Amino acid sequence: MSTRLARSPVEAVKYLSRRWAAGRKLVFMSASENETSYSSVTRGVHVKVIPSYMGYSLPHHPGHYMFTYNVTITNQSDRPVQLLRRHWYITDGHGQVEQVQGDGVIGQRPTILPGRSHEYSSYCPMRTEIGSMRGSYQMVTDEGEFFDAEIPAFPLVTPGAKN
Repeated sequence: MSTRLARSPVEAVKYLSRRWAAGRKLVFMSASENETSYSSVTRGVHVKVIPSYMGYSLPHHPGHYMFTYNVTITNQSDRPVQLLRRHWYITDGHGQVEQVQGDGVIGQRPTILPGRSHEYSSYCPMRTEIGSMRGSYQMVTDEGEFFDAEIPAFPLVTPGAKN
């Protein structure tokens, strides 16, 4: 089975809609061309995140606000790095924090060569109209040095939410 990587938040929404809600007629908000991105750089690993609101609940997450996020990880260093693990802190509008940890991203543990990028899209169900995510990727260089690359904090906000 091959993994298809979305190239934009709009494509991610369409992909997730087809994959998890096949056969249902759904309405969702499309991502705008001028979305805000959030970036951080750790030891030459540049992580850029673009969040979007999906605008509906998926069948296995009824009553949740659904958000998607597109991540681009660019290796700006002079040596290959491999992404081994992820660690997310997901905070809802009530301040409750959920930690999510696991191997790789979307079933992959990509090796990123110098000057190259790895891009993927995923989603986050949230019980409140606003929230945020932040975290880190455990990386290893080709020389066996481990480090955590920061995933910048980014907001998850529905269009009608009041802060």
